[in-house]
Amino acid sequence: MMRFRFILLVVLLSGMLGTLSSCEKEPLDCGCTPPPRPTFTSAQLTQATTWRLDEMVADGNTTRTESIKDRFSLAFKADGTYTQTLLADNTVFQGTWTLTDAFYSTLNLTDHKGALQQYSLARADDQILTYGHLNKDNKWDYYIFTFVK
Repeated sequence: MMRFRFILLVVLLSGMLGTLSSCEKEPLDCGCTPPPRPTFTSAQLTQATTWRLDEMVADGNTTRTESIKDRFSLAFKADGTYTQTLLADNTVFQGTWTLTDAFYSTLNLTDHKGALQQYSLARADDQILTYGHLNKDNKWDYYIFTFVK
């Protein structure tokens, strides 16, 4: 009886070790195809005379419209320049912009001081412009603009 318990214990332990070690294996290929990444164009950004910042998502918290500190609008021009206007006092800043990478999904904004900021475009259509970046905590912050005119 004691020998039977010992053998049963060895079998159970070896089964548990096999299960634990299988967790370390690479996951099997599911055979599925991820959705295609969207490709963006300059025309999608320049179609609006003005894009108004109406929503921000930072650290999982959403801030909307007038609650956004330093809320602004953007106007992209086909010549690679943009205008940023602070909505509180209509202060205007000029800068340049480009789209880069294979899908033209990286938006490079160089501000009036010459500082480059890179954002990943998530959406650009006839209603909404959304771009974001990873913050210092490696979480996504998003800026969501509405097509004004």
